Amino acid sequence: MGVDAGTPPGLFERIRQMVRDEVAKLLRSGLLRSASIGEGGLTLRGGFFRMRNAADTSNAFYIGAVTPAQPDGTPQPGWIVRRADGTNVLLLRDAFPENGPDGVHQALSWLDRTGNTVLADDTDSGQGLARPYVPIVFYRSRNSDWPTVTGGDWQTVYRAKAPKQQPRLLVRAFAGATDGSTSGELRVMINGTQHGSTQAVVGATVGEFIFGPDAVAGSHMSDLSVEIQARVTAGTGGIRVSPSQGEGRQS
Repeated sequence: MGVDAGTPPGLFERIRQMVRDEVAKLLRSGLLRSASIGEGGLTLRGGFFRMRNAADTSNAFYIGAVTPAQPDGTPQPGWIVRRADGTNVLLLRDAFPENGPDGVHQALSWLDRTGNTVLADDTDSGQGLARPYVPIVFYRSRNSDWPTVTGGDWQTVYRAKAPKQQPRLLVRAFAGATDGSTSGELRVMINGTQHGSTQAVVGATVGEFIFGPDAVAGSHMSDLSVEIQARVTAGTGGIRVSPSQGEGRQS
């Protein structure tokens, strides 16, 4: 009976190494064109993920370590989105991590093409916006200074023009009669359609009236003409009116 030749030492390990080397070559060859993960996920520890533009001149999208590093030298994780021309459009990072009293405070910033921040959260306080600055509108506090409507027909006292940027609109207005025996009504019109309900103004006590927030007709960025109107319904005096607030609201 014949005797089988012995297996050379380390043969199986050499075979496994050959398989690993060939798989590594395949991955480096760029043959991977499409892939999906049905379960689980992809985890990077200390690395980065990036998508290059078609010309391979800059990163169109990058997730990984961003500058500057944290005060102790630890890389600051963040992400960057660039336009086709290579300019930054979105950044998630802390531009001055050494100034933070309790660690890195990263902000999400939207930049214009010249690098100015046009939208960002206030990361140091942890509340609200850093940009843009939102204006505050002042109104006259003395009702004797407000415009007065004396007729029985609807009269437009205030008008505002604006593009429609949000689906709903809120309007607030103060109103009161010039004397206790006079009463009237207040309403808001948008492009000729009433917004909210008609509000009764009774007597000389000034009240604040709220219209909405209700849906506004029209497509995004269509022109809106917002009017605050008043009329006298009883008495010989007038109705004084002042706007107090107007703003778009989400749905």
